[in-house]
Amino acid sequence: MEGSAKSEGEAARAAAIVEDVARMLVETADPVWGGWGERQKFPHPDALHFLLVRGAETRDDALLDVAKRTLETSQAAEIHDAVEGGFYRFATQPDWSVPDYEKPLLANAKRLLAAAEAYQVFGTESLRDTARKAASWMRATLLDPTTGAFGATQDADPVYARLGSMDERRAHGAPEVDPTVHADRNAWAAVAFLKAGFVLGEGSLTETGLGALDFVLTRLFDRKRGVHHYWNGSPNRPGELRDQAAVLRAIVEAAHSGSTNRFLETGLTVAAWCEAELSLPDGSFRGDVHQDAAHASARSAEDLRAHGLLGEALLRLSVLTGRPELADRARAALLAFEDAWRPHGFAAAGFGRALHLVAREPAHVVVVGRRGDARTSALAEAGRRTYVASRVAQLVDPADEAALLEALGLEPREAPYASLRAPGVELTTTDPAELASGVEALRGERGPGA
Repeated sequence: MEGSAKSEGEAARAAAIVEDVARMLVETADPVWGGWGERQKFPHPDALHFLLVRGAETRDDALLDVAKRTLETSQAAEIHDAVEGGFYRFATQPDWSVPDYEKPLLANAKRLLAAAEAYQVFGTESLRDTARKAASWMRATLLDPTTGAFGATQDADPVYARLGSMDERRAHGAPEVDPTVHADRNAWAAVAFLKAGFVLGEGSLTETGLGALDFVLTRLFDRKRGVHHYWNGSPNRPGELRDQAAVLRAIVEAAHSGSTNRFLETGLTVAAWCEAELSLPDGSFRGDVHQDAAHASARSAEDLRAHGLLGEALLRLSVLTGRPELADRARAALLAFEDAWRPHGFAAAGFGRALHLVAREPAHVVVVGRRGDARTSALAEAGRRTYVASRVAQLVDPADEAALLEALGLEPREAPYASLRAPGVELTTTDPAELASGVEALRGERGPGA
């Protein structure tokens, strides 16, 4: 009972912060053009993602209206490359015009993720097209097909950007690409491509996401030193919290949208490394292995972003692996910023999104069956068809993943089956229609629309 009361108390504290973050984003948004900022206007896709997730689950039109206005006005404006797809770094005018013409990987990965999420929420074809074109540009321009990893950015060239056709652009010559592979940026690209592959039903996008994650874990992860920040022929700068957090987020997206659990053990290793090397007495984490306690206690915007991302990843990893202690750890880390997030404005969006999962425990759909079996596939499709923003979906093959199945408290059966668990809901079925109805019922409780 004591643990339950503590959990309920944490959920209530989290819910209050989430409401404050949502209110702040709505009140400070540009009422005409969307977005945030009176001079230079950055896309702030973390804020968009938070508004979409929160707005969908609470049916709050004010949140959804800000997100939709920002997405639609920016994709119709000069900050969006209408010729090749993708987005420039930021705009210098409130109407998203006169941009800085650099096209960074991180900004585009997050905009791709926001467009894919928004397409699930609104079903608007222009959002689907924006997502497809962004993914196409990223693969054509930043992706190294020999490694499966993405370069850091394409340089700004205003002359090139203002040319209105691909023929003109080819004649002029494309701007240079920085080939440096950053762990956090590639992890975000993996998240975005995995999500887009699932939402758009394009398996090649899923494979691109898995390839980027594979590169990071193969070349930039060391069990003793953690994830390194970048690769330029060799790994460099190990031990930054933002890299560990982004890689963990990509690992859980691989299980959710990519339907593969093969990275989960590595995810547990990364989580354990963070606990051993970065944890602080108040429940939070250092920004990197070299950060002293005084700097860590300063609670910078970068620290807040990293904790939001790590908290969200740990909460989802807890569900995917049957490790409740990871959720406990996530709550402690997030609530360590309870009184420190307000000065950071838009940087609190990812923090709010993570606390949303503390306030509303995610639903968990597990399909148990052999991969390749048509019955397994039918259940997996039924369990993921309806949009429920905080759902965690997973497919477990009992023949190859017996230990994971046991950790989740499930057992193998002769026929494929599905388990749906959510607060107040417990459903086990072999019928795709019954599973789809169960998930649809969550939509009524949690939002309009994985």
